[in-house]
Amino acid sequence: SWLADTEDELSSIKLDSSTPDPDKLHSQLSRIKSLSSEVLSQRGLMDDVRKKGNDFTNSLSSIAADSTQVERLENNVDEIDARYNSLNEVISAEAKLLQATVTQSQDIQGAISDIQARLKSAHIALTSQQPVSLELPVISQQQQQLRLISADVNSYGDSVESIRQATHDLIKAGDIQVARTLEQQLTDIEDQFQKVHKDCDERAKILQDVDGKLTQFHDTLNTTQSWLQSQIDDVTSSDFNSLPADEAMQQLATIIKSKQKKETDIVQLKETAQELSQDPRTGSPASINKAISELEKTVAQFETVVSEKQVEISLREKQANEFETAKTIMLLWLGQMEARV
Repeated sequence: SWLADTEDELSSIKLDSSTPDPDKLHSQLSRIKSLSSEVLSQRGLMDDVRKKGNDFTNSLSSIAADSTQVERLENNVDEIDARYNSLNEVISAEAKLLQATVTQSQDIQGAISDIQARLKSAHIALTSQQPVSLELPVISQQQQQLRLISADVNSYGDSVESIRQATHDLIKAGDIQVARTLEQQLTDIEDQFQKVHKDCDERAKILQDVDGKLTQFHDTLNTTQSWLQSQIDDVTSSDFNSLPADEAMQQLATIIKSKQKKETDIVQLKETAQELSQDPRTGSPASINKAISELEKTVAQFETVVSEKQVEISLREKQANEFETAKTIMLLWLGQMEARV
């Protein structure tokens, strides 16, 4: 399985990381970062396993399935979840350790140049991020990209600390002039590190905020669309057409009343769509505008179908009444004629 293969790869990297050779350490650092990227890229799959596992256990519980079977399934999901989280934590810790080890294996100036270049690269990656998408699959990709950048940035923390310690050692050794030069560079690095770290956090909050609103929007939209379509299908069905006029009219009244309650959701959907579209942090509103347009079409179709059905039922009632009136008159006439004969 992927988890087992990744665990084996991690063990291999840890075994090979004891070398003092800077080139080999760089190679190991590249391997662990590649592994970290792979683990982070599988987060969506892990979330899917959790969701489908929960859905399945809920389904089994609802039909009063064997509790042992339900418990076994829950344990399987928990075990996979625990292994994934443990793997992620261990890889993150190993990446930080290797980053610090690489820094220690370099001369101080080389380490400073290296971390400056990496922080600059992270800054460029952050500033080149596109506005938050209003399409859920794309937001998921943007969150994944940010997780990779954040994981890389977090691994620099120990390197900065190593440089700080080395600078303090120079001061203790009496090399004040060199140490002061390094201290200024270290201050610049720390400021840059904090800024990049802050930018990562702010970007994460923005993505989470928009993702939460957009997810809620689509959940409500899907529920509303499904309800409207189901009512359209019911009203236009042969079963509905075969109902007596009075019963059909009662059902229509119930549907119309339910639709009035749905109006709150429809208004909220439009407000959310407008809010997200006008949010300066978001990108093209084309997808969300299209979703609202489709909703409005379904609402219009619903109203047309219900209105036409009301007219149809009223006509049936009128025709039935006219028939009853004509029939009554005819029966009275027949009765009179039969009496005369």
